[in-house]
Amino acid sequence: MSKNFHAANKELKPSFVSPPIAGVLSLIIPGLGHVLARAFQRGVLLFLSMASIIGLLIMRINITARRETELIATAKKAFSLQPLLLTIAIAVILLYLWIAYDAYGFAKRTARAGL
Repeated sequence: MSKNFHAANKELKPSFVSPPIAGVLSLIIPGLGHVLARAFQRGVLLFLSMASIIGLLIMRINITARRETELIATAKKAFSLQPLLLTIAIAVILLYLWIAYDAYGFAKRTARAGL
């Protein structure tokens, strides 16, 4: 039997939290809503991905504007010297919001499966 057959027949367990709570929890800590909606691997992967992406972005901003001491001044200088960093920062924000929306959607799907 193929993997797809087993994946299609895999029973979804009901979420520990309601869909809105899963979305809000993923806004607080990316991936937490997925973990509580019983998508443990997805939640951990999203958390580690966001942590590494944000860490690398902060490192790159600090390298670009290393002589600035204040946070806002550092970000302004880095974004003006390398506009691609601003594009990446916007993409990270959109990814962050998508993670919360996905947690909401996943909890909603598992809530229907638990009925």
